[in-house]
Amino acid sequence: MERRILRSIFCTLLLLFFIGPVPAQAGEPPVKLSFPLACTLDTDCWISAYPDSDPKAETYRDYMCSARSYIGHKGTDFAVTEDAFAVGVDVLAAAEGDVLRIRDTENDTPKTPEEFETLSAQKKDCGNGILIDHGAGFFTQYCHLKEDSLLVKPGDHVQEGQKIAQVGRSGNAELPHLHLSVLWEGAHTDPFTGKPIENGCGQMGQNLWKDQIPYQPVLLHRMGFRDSVPDFSAIKKAQQNPKSLKVDVKALTFWVELYGVMPDDQVRLDIRMPDGRSFAAQSFTQDEIKARKFIYTGRKLSASLPPGTYTGTVFFTRPGTPPVERRKSVQVKIGE
Repeated sequence: MERRILRSIFCTLLLLFFIGPVPAQAGEPPVKLSFPLACTLDTDCWISAYPDSDPKAETYRDYMCSARSYIGHKGTDFAVTEDAFAVGVDVLAAAEGDVLRIRDTENDTPKTPEEFETLSAQKKDCGNGILIDHGAGFFTQYCHLKEDSLLVKPGDHVQEGQKIAQVGRSGNAELPHLHLSVLWEGAHTDPFTGKPIENGCGQMGQNLWKDQIPYQPVLLHRMGFRDSVPDFSAIKKAQQNPKSLKVDVKALTFWVELYGVMPDDQVRLDIRMPDGRSFAAQSFTQDEIKARKFIYTGRKLSASLPPGTYTGTVFFTRPGTPPVERRKSVQVKIGE
């Protein structure tokens, strides 16, 4: 968590260095923002974190006063799957403007905690990035871009929706995503409220998006199967799910990654066998706020599994909000 706080401070200093002193925010926004990725939200990309709107250093809240952020986070994170990252997801200019600065020297390989600390010390948390000036004190910054994917240089004029790079994992990033920061007249601004993020949560102003982006109180992000207890540290470093499992595995587990869980949230995981019978199930009640959480269910095996399709389902409920449900399947095959 300390690393994330330092990263946010460095990103702020970097932006202010780029643009110099500017007056306090006031008036109507000079531009509206279009969606910055060539993907479909909630289908092949997701918002993994909103800006932190809690001015207190030791806590965090998104603009709806929920937990979809983390301490000191000053932008919006749009995550993609590892498969989509490998193929390439285009980053698009959110509005017309002029490119001020770029960086395209950082790699996309998963990093150790020590490497993250080195990046922070070098003020390279953003990784490969682009800073665009939209005029009237309004800027957007695009971080964690894929190495060698940048298509613009300082001085270029870009149009709204123009391809400028691809989503990467460069800099201080555990998973492939775009970090989009909005700076308006010297203040880091939440594009969902049009207000400086330090104003606090629940302060609704003018949404800066051209097209409404629905708020997600929780994100059920990655999930998958393993033949052992999931190694979440390896999963954070992009360890892939097996495409299939053999019938003679020693265990079968189903894991889920969640963003923005709150006290009293209910999560149930269920694994179904090919004939529809329950293989394993477990329910969890959240007792504290967590920006990101991993959970799993499953059991060890003393005999071979029946071959076929096994389906894992996660059911999420929060008091006062509609339930959320997602599924993932894996093929269990007879070994060759």
